[in-house]
Amino acid sequence: MVWTNKGHEFDKIAIEICNNLHEYVIWGAGTFGRAFYDEFKDEIDIVGIVDSKKAGERWTDGLPVCSPSILDVSDGKVVLVSTGWTNQVFSELDQKGYQRYVNYFHIDEFLTIYKMYKNNKLVANFLGITITDYCTLSCKKCWEFTPYISDKIHQPISRIEEQLDCFFNVVDELSVLAVSGGDSMVHPRFEEILELIGEKYYGSKVHHIEIYSNAVVYPSEHCLRLFKKYDIIYRFTDYGDQTRGRQKPEQLVALLESWGIKYDRAKFDKWVDNGYIQESNGVPENQLAEFYSACDKRSCQRIDGTRFFYCGTAISAERIGYCKADRRDYYDLSNLNINRKELMEFMLGFNERGYIEYCKKCNGSPNINAHYIVSGEQVIQSNPPCT
Repeated sequence: MVWTNKGHEFDKIAIEICNNLHEYVIWGAGTFGRAFYDEFKDEIDIVGIVDSKKAGERWTDGLPVCSPSILDVSDGKVVLVSTGWTNQVFSELDQKGYQRYVNYFHIDEFLTIYKMYKNNKLVANFLGITITDYCTLSCKKCWEFTPYISDKIHQPISRIEEQLDCFFNVVDELSVLAVSGGDSMVHPRFEEILELIGEKYYGSKVHHIEIYSNAVVYPSEHCLRLFKKYDIIYRFTDYGDQTRGRQKPEQLVALLESWGIKYDRAKFDKWVDNGYIQESNGVPENQLAEFYSACDKRSCQRIDGTRFFYCGTAISAERIGYCKADRRDYYDLSNLNINRKELMEFMLGFNERGYIEYCKKCNGSPNINAHYIVSGEQVIQSNPPCT
């Protein structure tokens, strides 16, 4: 989205939110919706819950769960989306005449705006930090371009700490910190990194820690104890027959469950083609802002030194020389005169052009990308030429 009133994009709706001038309906009767309800039920007027799969059930405080078909933009209620199928829900609300950031929000977006204007706290929803370029696999069309990075490194712990300190110098709280790679588990000092994050940031700054890996390297007993101590969610990918013999997901699941570790096993037999290598994705320049806005990047935000990117994949594209980041593509956290409302808006998808340089080459996230390839196919040539 293009900035039209930098630092003040949410002033009007924030007044209405903070003065509780609306009634609210939560779309999604799952874990996230319930947690949001428990936190905000005494601060805002939540009058309904809708969920297509749980319609007819009774929810917290006896609220009935209704079908989303009852929603009507003319009744003036604001919808807060907590379901996982975000873009599908957004599309349905758009068709009903609702407007994002006016009468519907994702709950994370609402929480960020509310906390900033009500409590003067900058609460970020997601931050990824890459601790290593090395991976246990070498997948074609990897979204992090890992097989194509020629100067791979393991991030020194001191640099990881510097980046997080830089972030938390301006951000008060972070919902999810995602530790990734490459394959985060192959970092030789992985356990020390977990202890640093857990002891210095977890609880005081970070609400949830997630680890991104493949089912190749198994966590040690000490590592599993750290997972338990810091209530870490272990997320790993399973590419089926393409990587069978190297990945051993069933054994990993058994190990995690025996320890009571929270995990998410993402199974893929195909994934979207990011477009690499191509000179252009064919999106006309006058449509790039719309393309960027439609792309689902809520779990894509990443830090690189003092640069905060709303689309973290742009960092990887820059690493391999595929696409150079424009100065307007990121927010410089080293700026001594940071406007925190402006940074909040950037974290919610606003910038000066409404898109970034990488938008000219990327085919986009799954909700807007019709190009698919077999997942987990291994690359033979490790460093193909960049256009």
